[in-house]
Amino acid sequence: MGGLTHVDTRQTAVPGAHSERLWIFDSGLRRVNAWMFLSILSSFASGYDGSFFTGLLTVTKFFVDFAPENASKVGLLGTSGVLGLLVGPWISQYFCDKIGRPRTMIIASATMILGGGLSTIHIHNNPDGLQAMWIVARVITSIGSGIGLVAAPALITELAHPRHRAILVAFFWCGFYLGAIVAAAVTYGMNGWFSDWAWRLPSLLQIVPAAIQMPFLFFCPQSPRWLAARGREAEASQLLAKYHANGDESHPVVLHQMADIRDVITLDKASAEASMLDLFRGKAALRRVWVIVVLSVATQWVGNALLTYYLPTILATIGISSTLEQARFNIGIAAFNLVVSTFWGSQVERFGRRTLFLCSGVGMLICYTIITALSATYAKNPSNGGVGKGVIAFIFLFYFFYDMALTPLAIAYPAELLPYRLRSKGLALNTTLIAVALCFNIWVNPIAEAAIAWKYYIVFIAVIIMYLINVFLFFPETKGKSLEQLETIFEGRTIVFRNGTASVKPRDSEALHHTTSELEGNLDFDAKHSDDVKM
Repeated sequence: MGGLTHVDTRQTAVPGAHSERLWIFDSGLRRVNAWMFLSILSSFASGYDGSFFTGLLTVTKFFVDFAPENASKVGLLGTSGVLGLLVGPWISQYFCDKIGRPRTMIIASATMILGGGLSTIHIHNNPDGLQAMWIVARVITSIGSGIGLVAAPALITELAHPRHRAILVAFFWCGFYLGAIVAAAVTYGMNGWFSDWAWRLPSLLQIVPAAIQMPFLFFCPQSPRWLAARGREAEASQLLAKYHANGDESHPVVLHQMADIRDVITLDKASAEASMLDLFRGKAALRRVWVIVVLSVATQWVGNALLTYYLPTILATIGISSTLEQARFNIGIAAFNLVVSTFWGSQVERFGRRTLFLCSGVGMLICYTIITALSATYAKNPSNGGVGKGVIAFIFLFYFFYDMALTPLAIAYPAELLPYRLRSKGLALNTTLIAVALCFNIWVNPIAEAAIAWKYYIVFIAVIIMYLINVFLFFPETKGKSLEQLETIFEGRTIVFRNGTASVKPRDSEALHHTTSELEGNLDFDAKHSDDVKM
């Protein structure tokens, strides 16, 4: 894992908050990061669950046993794996606040194991019954996936060490591509099988990530912020000491975080009783929700899904026509996305969120404009393999820019913008909106593309432009800020911490300068520690 630069000034202001040692040599950080990587398995499971059906469409035995009558029935079988994402996140937000993030992840794992097991049941000589069983199983599995996609990033955001938080949460959604690669590889290997296990085995493997997670989650620590919000500050302090300071509760990192957590919770008396309506109360809340809406929709509506749909036709023009060859190509794209998104996920603190969002948007806009022009030329002469190769090249370049921000920050950015009392609820809204946008793509894109072909691309050019305008106007920079500082980023004010007490002041440049200077002076800030910090 790469290095961090431009570390949160609140953390660099704390003596001993970081060192040049790799995290692997620190026993506390080894333990906490092990829990973080275990949590990232939730996105791996979602990536596998969301991708293996596409691979099954290349498996002959799947079509023999299921015998779908038409494309609509195939679409229903595929969409069933998304429907649970409309329900799971709201189940998750309730349990996250009631029983904590790790216990909610146990529910997610159990649900996915149940759904994965049901999806392997083969009802012989009854395609309708088999399809019904499959749809029910897929809905159950996707409900579990939706639960995990809220609880896991919330836990990472609140439990990770301050110097690793931004990168680890950014890595969370990158795990989706790793799951997609495994799903594509497994289904690719099933093409030579002629028993019903050609589709039952990939279905069964859905339970593996959940089965790995579940037994460990019974021992996973709670979020220190969840503990503090319930008056269990002593436990929160002990937990932070164990994982962030090797048991030393007097360590400045622990004292500093506990003071911030305590003061923010004191300022917000309703932290444990927040309702869904609180997401929409006040101008600041509405601005925060608008950012979540724009980002959630952008992850699916900047044209990325349509490019994937159109790709087989383009590949056929340059001699890649068999389903097996196209499957290999899709594995290559997923691997490319994994590498690129992981790289940019490691750079979120170096370049900042706004910079990545804006550069990503401009790059996607240029690429999509060129793809549209090439597609128009290709439509006039489909035998032109040179144009087809050009489209493929720019599709890869488009995904490079897409993965710069919309993969690593799709969940990480909302997670850090949301205050503790609304984090699980806001992440539920984020995940649900992504699912709604995905359902739109599944049902509308094929129809629109068939009706107006490449002209439909112009719609996505307009969407990217609107996305860029919204990023420029409404997306705040969060680089170098602690979770507690971000509590009031939309309110036009800042929380000023002094000797264990908190006050709220207007967030102007003078106030921020005064606050930073005071922190640096009181905590004996040493400028030499502003160099790179290694994970």
